[in-house]
Amino acid sequence: PNKAVCVLHIVSFQAIMPVSCAYVRVSACNVIEGMKYPALASELLRDEEVVMLQVDAPGAFALGQILAWLTQKYLKVTEPQFTHRLMGPVVAYFSLIFAPVGMFLLFGWPGWESMYWWSWIEQSSFRPWVAGFYLLFYLAMILIGLGSYMLGHKLIRKGKKVVVAVLSVVGVVVSLLPFFIWRMTWYHIGTYAEYHAVPRATTTLFSTPSFLIPWAIIIGYICIGTVVFCLWIRRFSNALAGGTK
Repeated sequence: PNKAVCVLHIVSFQAIMPVSCAYVRVSACNVIEGMKYPALASELLRDEEVVMLQVDAPGAFALGQILAWLTQKYLKVTEPQFTHRLMGPVVAYFSLIFAPVGMFLLFGWPGWESMYWWSWIEQSSFRPWVAGFYLLFYLAMILIGLGSYMLGHKLIRKGKKVVVAVLSVVGVVVSLLPFFIWRMTWYHIGTYAEYHAVPRATTTLFSTPSFLIPWAIIIGYICIGTVVFCLWIRRFSNALAGGTK
């Protein structure tokens, strides 16, 4: 095939399918590489721009709304403030259960955690601004979760608990979108360079026990921790719902 024709087909296909343009480009590059045009494939893949939703931020927002909905009986009779009885436990949850999971994955597999968006995120040694990004990531997960919880508190005080429920669902859906829009990205384990290489040089999730085992442990930690905390805070908030602030 003519080189210009290959490029034209890729560009036109992306114009028709903008939502999946990154996926299409990678697939097309693999096809071109098989057609004995590895240089062209590398050039196209190197220029790939992936506009990707991250899972953690909308996940923190969704959990803030869910916690507000679970504790609505208490929040109805409590003024929105930083010092009510549930704020401490909610801060502890986001600081000790939710945010550390993302940090663990970011430290261990920065390319995978960022869905292979940036290469610089893997190079924190002797780069204070990258280390600072790690810290800001941790703080952002806490602040987003707390901000969402406080927003839910205000909505419940205004009698808009249905809005809180809707925002909870929307947050969960947005958190899951990357897994459907950029299908199988999470299945590839490796570095930024390995993921974007032509052909791709990453391993797979189930063939990489050095990732799979700690990933399963940390996901189990957040799942069990979240379920236990939600059950506890619902019961605790109901016990406080008589008016104690």
